[in-house]
Amino acid sequence: MFLCIDTTLNNKIVLYYSEDTGWQKIVRELAPPQALLGIVEEVLRSHGQGQAALQGLAVVVGQGSFTATRVAVTVGNTLALAWGKPIVALLDSAMIYQVPELISQRACGQYILPIYSGEPRIGARLRTV
Repeated sequence: MFLCIDTTLNNKIVLYYSEDTGWQKIVRELAPPQALLGIVEEVLRSHGQGQAALQGLAVVVGQGSFTATRVAVTVGNTLALAWGKPIVALLDSAMIYQVPELISQRACGQYILPIYSGEPRIGARLRTV
């Protein structure tokens, strides 16, 4: 089983996971990025799978909000390290079909870095109208 985290859509968390029949998708509407860890746990439990069944993780980077990208990469790296699984970065969700091949070329213990699609606005003053 492979798990792919995608937080590129505003106010949505999308998890892709592989099964014998192909890739499945779960979408959580209006979910803040901070809800990601609980949704990963929910997916693994609801499919009778645990961390041992995972062969690797993937995270879509380079699109979406700064905070959502940062949270997705942090959660992905943390789970990969804690569970001893390889992790890969994807530029978009269309790359999920390449995950098994990419994972096979990646060693455990390597981490991924975020690619931000815009400038962070941390500390920036908001414009008032």
